[in-house]
Amino acid sequence: SEGNNYYRLKMVDQDGRFTYSPEIKISVGNTIAKVTVFPNPVVDVLTLTIEAINTETMVCNLFNADGKLVTTKSFAVKKGSNKFSWNLAQMAKGNYFITSINNHFETIKIIRE
Repeated sequence: SEGNNYYRLKMVDQDGRFTYSPEIKISVGNTIAKVTVFPNPVVDVLTLTIEAINTETMVCNLFNADGKLVTTKSFAVKKGSNKFSWNLAQMAKGNYFITSINNHFETIKIIRE
């Protein structure tokens, strides 16, 4: 589960005597931001809702269907819920893919109408 998990080992000798290892803490967290986009298909302005794990700059790449990098946009996200607009009115109609330079989220397919 998410949060802090604590572990220690119990080491048992052949005669039944045992000792415990020191306890270790492992922090388990989601390292991928949750990003949703709307409207999709988009005509002009795409709205991104980002549930961010950390306060940081998230750099997004927009690729066309041929895999060519069309544009890059940076978002200054704060930990928690964020909302940004990305104007795509100048883009040709077709399929596009949004990725994060640091793999902050999984690739998102959008359609520009």
